[in-house]
Amino acid sequence: MVSKVFYDSFWGLVLKGLVYHKTLVIIFVEVACLGYETIIYEKKDGIGKITLNRPDKLNAMNFQMVDELVDVLDEIDLDDEVRAVIISGAGKSFCSGAELTELGARPNPFDSISFMRSFVQRLIITLRSLEKPIIAAVNGYALGIGCGLALACDIRIASEDAKFSERFVRIGILPGDGDTYILPLLVGLGRASELLFTGDDIEGKEAERIGLVNRCIPAEKLEEEAEALAQKLANGATRAIAATKAALNRRILPQLKEELECVALQQTLLFQTEDHNEALKAIKEKRKPIFKGK
Repeated sequence: MVSKVFYDSFWGLVLKGLVYHKTLVIIFVEVACLGYETIIYEKKDGIGKITLNRPDKLNAMNFQMVDELVDVLDEIDLDDEVRAVIISGAGKSFCSGAELTELGARPNPFDSISFMRSFVQRLIITLRSLEKPIIAAVNGYALGIGCGLALACDIRIASEDAKFSERFVRIGILPGDGDTYILPLLVGLGRASELLFTGDDIEGKEAERIGLVNRCIPAEKLEEEAEALAQKLANGATRAIAATKAALNRRILPQLKEELECVALQQTLLFQTEDHNEALKAIKEKRKPIFKGK
């Protein structure tokens, strides 16, 4: 939101004749940017660049970030000037997972399902439904829903210091972001099962080896590489690219939506378990959880 003080000072300048048209354009661009607090959106040369911008929280995802990501993706969908998209993270992390304050026991199962649909499902479906190609430029941590965000993109480029993890099992829940469907498509059922069952971390080079990312490069070249590929796509036959993505999504998207609904129901049950509540308690107490399978 833009403050009243800003508007008062702005219109004061206009009335005094101190603002001419070029300055107005700059100010209005700045006002548009101020509409987002957890992300930064830039548009240049046919590329829309989205940067997750909570570096002090390692870009942990909260409801506000989900809202803003969905809003900007909807904006990109309607903007013919944007022909390719890059998603990256500010600072030392891509996205470290969900904000812990967004988690917790939800005694009402309807609240749990509503949470899954509004917090996870709509973001993943919006990403996959966008007809323009999306590149995830993964620096640092891509954990939990951060990993799911990367997997929902069309292409993944990781830095050598990237770290991926399906950490959901570590807090007694399962991935609610479609990873149980997308991950096996990328790395095969066996490797996907191991990653999902253990919640183990894997680094960029290993992620490249098993097919989780398209390529792994030195951290200092990540932005350059992502922008070069995005520019190549933006300069390409974008109608053909959109049609190709639609063809890929013809089977993927309906099955992904079905999977998201299935896991939302499973997650509703898991939110009520002793193991999940023990995991949340252990995080607050800074200790390892003691799971009992209950």
